[in-house]
Amino acid sequence: MTTEHQRELGAKTLLTVSDGNLRIGPERLFKNIPRDQSAPLLRPVDERGQALVPMRSLLIRAGNRLILFDTGLGHHSPIRPEDGTLLLELTSAGIRPEDVTDVIISHAHADHIGWATVEDEHGRRPTFPNARYWMSATEFRHWTQPEQLEAVAAVRTHLPVLSTSGQLELPDGEVEIAPGVRLLPTPGHTPGHRSVLIADGAQVALFTGDISHHPLHYEKPNWGSQFDTDSDLAYRTRLRVLQQAAADRILLVSYHHPTPFGHAIHNGAAFRWQPV
Repeated sequence: MTTEHQRELGAKTLLTVSDGNLRIGPERLFKNIPRDQSAPLLRPVDERGQALVPMRSLLIRAGNRLILFDTGLGHHSPIRPEDGTLLLELTSAGIRPEDVTDVIISHAHADHIGWATVEDEHGRRPTFPNARYWMSATEFRHWTQPEQLEAVAAVRTHLPVLSTSGQLELPDGEVEIAPGVRLLPTPGHTPGHRSVLIADGAQVALFTGDISHHPLHYEKPNWGSQFDTDSDLAYRTRLRVLQQAAADRILLVSYHHPTPFGHAIHNGAAFRWQPV
């Protein structure tokens, strides 16, 4: 198993598990920024100059709860030919799908819902049979519009199954789903994008979801990405979250950064990512 990092947060254990990497060109990772400006700053990259963008889900042990944040890209797809490693890494950590009590979906992009459901001889079903799945109602409504279901294979594959499973919870706004685990609206990347605040006493961490895709989004928060639904709102949300995180020294957990744990540090009018 290639467990990337583990941290203790009071009585809670934070463990990141990998579903592999995406390969994304600079022009998609940084919206409207010429490649000759962004490409020299990217690390790591592959032989074609594409950024290697990890997908790391976060698993929290909190009392009798085992909470998974996002589910990777899943099986092979047009944007990655090989299968993801999330389920293998969970197995290596001694965790069975039936052990997971909660699955939080930050948003419904393909690289975050890929293992939400699986198919077997009986048809497609939720991967984590005993878990409550959490998604904002705003996010669910956006992606289950007929035009989205028709256009986006991932949401067509997973969301109807979750909807009829009896396992899906759709609260909007801030909500505490377990002691010290609170869902926070952070819209812009998608309409109902959420981050997750994790607290134990005075210790606080924030799973950021896709507030950023690369550490350069801290240094140049106005760059955004081609994947943002509302670029202006995503920029305002990014600034708000990073300002608060820097001021309070919150431990940040990134889904896509080369190193998953770090801090936002003020750097002039912007920030920088400081891995820990």
